[in-house]
Formats: sequence, C-alpha cells, structure tokens
Amino acid sequence: MKKNQSSILIVGHDEHLLSTRQWVLQTRGYQVLTVQQPEAVQEVPLSAPMRLVVLCHTLTEEEKQSAGSIAAERWPGVKLLALAGEAGRHPTGLLGQLLHTMDGPAKLLSMVTNLVGTSADVQSAQHP
Repeated sequence: MKKNQSSILIVGHDEHLLSTRQWVLQTRGYQVLTVQQPEAVQEVPLSAPMRLVVLCHTLTEEEKQSAGSIAAERWPGVKLLALAGEAGRHPTGLLGQLLHTMDGPAKLLSMVTNLVGTSADVQSAQHP
C-alpha cells in the first residue's frame, strides 16, 4: 500500500458501524480512516489528505457541525456526507443488523462514488 493515500474519514460513535462501513469502502479500494469523537478529527494527520468526511447518524447535529468545521479547516475543499438514521425502517437486534447490511452497503457506495468518484479516480487524483 502506498503511503498517504487516505481519502475518506468516517466519524461516528458506534464502533461496529464504523468498522462495517470502513470494511465496505475498503473492499472497493478506498482508503478509509475512522474516529469515534468529532474532536478526534483534529488529531488525524494532515499527511492523510481527506477528500470526503462521512458523518454518521450516531452524531448529534452539533457534533456533525463541529466535525465538518474542523475537517473543512484541515482539508480545504473536503466534501461532507451526513448520513441520516433510518429509525423504524428495520427491526432492531440481529435481524435489524442483517437487513441493514443488505441495503446499506450499496447505498453507501453509491453516495460515496457520486461525491468523490471510484477508488481508482480518487487514487489517480492523489498521485498524478
């Protein structure tokens, strides 16, 4: 793996959701970092150029604004994607997690691709 290829940062409180979303994007070739607290965005190395910050629905509106502001200051031109919760759409518990994973990855990949392009596009833009 080449150094300094990170392009997507996911911010959210649910460690399981973060790791699942990270895995989904990484399997498609994106470089992904995660943090669980909005203020931790400040600690992500500037040498990891972010093109997109995904703000999970587990964050409050204030936390989304804070993380977005920090990201915009650290990486000018970074795009933000705020994910909305889908309460009531699926059952809770294990069944809910299984059903969520059937629709969630395709939708997440579609939104990310629309914002930053495919992983090949992202890598070629970072390493001309």
